[in-house]
Amino acid sequence: MCGIVGYWDKRGADKSVVERMAMRIQHRGPDDAGVWLNEERDLALAHWRLSIIDLTPASHQPMISPCGQFALVYNGEIYARRSLFLARDRMGEKPLYYGCSSSSFLFGSELRSLVAHPHWKGDIDRNALTLYMRHNYVPTPWSIYQGISKLPPAHFVVVREAGQVVSETQCYWDLSQVAESGAADTKGSLEELIDELDELLRDAVVRRMAADVPLGAFLSGGFDPTTVAALMQAQSVRPVKTFIISFHEKGYNEAVHAKVVARHLGTDHTKLYVSPEEAMAVIPRLPAIWDEPFSDSSRIPTLLVSLLARRHVTVSLSGDGGDELFAAINGIPRAIRFGRLCVYCRHRYDDYWEGLCRFCLARYLKS
Repeated sequence: MCGIVGYWDKRGADKSVVERMAMRIQHRGPDDAGVWLNEERDLALAHWRLSIIDLTPASHQPMISPCGQFALVYNGEIYARRSLFLARDRMGEKPLYYGCSSSSFLFGSELRSLVAHPHWKGDIDRNALTLYMRHNYVPTPWSIYQGISKLPPAHFVVVREAGQVVSETQCYWDLSQVAESGAADTKGSLEELIDELDELLRDAVVRRMAADVPLGAFLSGGFDPTTVAALMQAQSVRPVKTFIISFHEKGYNEAVHAKVVARHLGTDHTKLYVSPEEAMAVIPRLPAIWDEPFSDSSRIPTLLVSLLARRHVTVSLSGDGGDELFAAINGIPRAIRFGRLCVYCRHRYDDYWEGLCRFCLARYLKS
């Protein structure tokens, strides 16, 4: 997925420091790496690349514009006119952490890269810890560390001077507004809408199949990964490589359904049965993979199927996000199409405080 890291320090940036920070996220992009310092040598950017499209040196990063005015690392950070522009993708698929530590402003794809900076403090944020205990993860915009935040999805922030307080984040795309606009403009019969949805899904999948490296898909017993695999195979001239990790215990074995789907679609299917002992054996590796507390047990099979797929392909598509997009989790009503629902009061809210409306958030932190 590539990885970025950098820091801005008015007292000066050190190439060796940003290189050490970058080494902590080498696993995000083992194919290429680059480091850039500005002329004033107070801003440093680094990039690790997982080569997917354009395997030539022309895609080396950080990229410098022909005029020499702009420097870019791919995940959306732009340096221009003594300003650092940090942005996150619309749906929040790519993480981005940022914040101040001593006189340095730090940012990166993973927290581990910030830890390598010599000004790192690493004090635990107790409010974030209480939120973790309630939700089993640390919600946006917090991180487990004081002074470090997660940039919310579809938001950007502009830093105008190293080490100073960062301005408030700004939203550049709003899911609820897009949903409301789409609902207001929806016309046609049910059959016509189904055909339109099919066309949109096909287009979304084929766009993400663009790669100059082997591509595959995770295939389990769920509707979402089955749909993605089917749309991939329908638009591929060769059998799509699909992968599944399963268990012998009844109730946890999705391999039977996946096998039927793979046979029907004609994919090149690989399955691996895992024993409880093999699943337990990967648990000690988890703290080295996740930078902050995260208690979803699905990360174990996700890690196992990722390791399996990596033996054969570089990139795999999955059905993650389908439940949220089509409101299929825990009986959430159709109203979610027009905004998000607070996990406490269950009312609609338009903020990007993950899982919480502002009212319940303030009430909870005061308690």
